[in-house]
Amino acid sequence: MNPFEINVADLRRSRAQEREIDLAAKVDWALELSQVDAGEPGADNLTAQLTLSPIGGGLLVHGTAAYAARHTCHRCLEEWTEPISAPVSAMFTPRSAADDDQTFPLGDVIDLEPALRDDVLLAMPMSPTCPDGCDLQLGVVEENGLNTTAPAEPGSADGIPEDQGNEGSPFSVLRDLLEPED
Repeated sequence: MNPFEINVADLRRSRAQEREIDLAAKVDWALELSQVDAGEPGADNLTAQLTLSPIGGGLLVHGTAAYAARHTCHRCLEEWTEPISAPVSAMFTPRSAADDDQTFPLGDVIDLEPALRDDVLLAMPMSPTCPDGCDLQLGVVEENGLNTTAPAEPGSADGIPEDQGNEGSPFSVLRDLLEPED
């Protein structure tokens, strides 16, 4: 059974006030540098507390989704995990009115997965940066552009391997124009 499919026939027909639901599921949603953390094998990695409210022939779903997000810093490529609580809000309308991109189709059973996925992914950063200040952002990088917190290659003084000399570079002729450093 799909945990995202919820029977709402009672809300559509009897004009009940509203219904609260708790949802837990295993998801595999990701952006380029951020994703919902897989968590423990076999365990749910997304929980949501939602309220379903009938509104003018449609159904409003609102609440929060909680999950752990794993990010990769877009500057230094360090990874970290953080908890996120994302607001969720979606409007479900009858199929004839659900032709636009702003609402989801309403039937006796609704599928919450597209609405939850949209709100969860929108809560994640598009270009995540280290939470404690990225080494590259703090100026810990030398002029050659290498991360100075990373160990240097053996046999090199500046972290550039010796086998990557400048002789084959088309810009090696410009080296003679620079004044030597003291």
